[in-house]
Amino acid sequence: MKKNILLATAFTLLFFSEAMAVDLGIKKFFSEIYNEIKGAYPYAAATGLVLAAIWNKGNFIGQNADTSKGFKNLGIYVAFVAIIAGFAKAVEAYAKNF
Repeated sequence: MKKNILLATAFTLLFFSEAMAVDLGIKKFFSEIYNEIKGAYPYAAATGLVLAAIWNKGNFIGQNADTSKGFKNLGIYVAFVAIIAGFAKAVEAYAKNF
């Protein structure tokens, strides 16, 4: 059992070391993705914020208003946008340094 695990680990490491040595043209691919994300991201984020605000309107206004739930939902939206922004920056850094 241990021998099989060791053999599988060695084979996997050997496979990945060979895969890293090959140039697959990834830099061009990531540059194209980054250019697409860079142009569309501000519009998508603004549209998402407007939709999140409209969706949570009932949590701020009305007889059954629950502002803590509304702020929680908007906080989740902001966290999601931050994750997407981090992903965009990671793709940018990867495209520049590759």
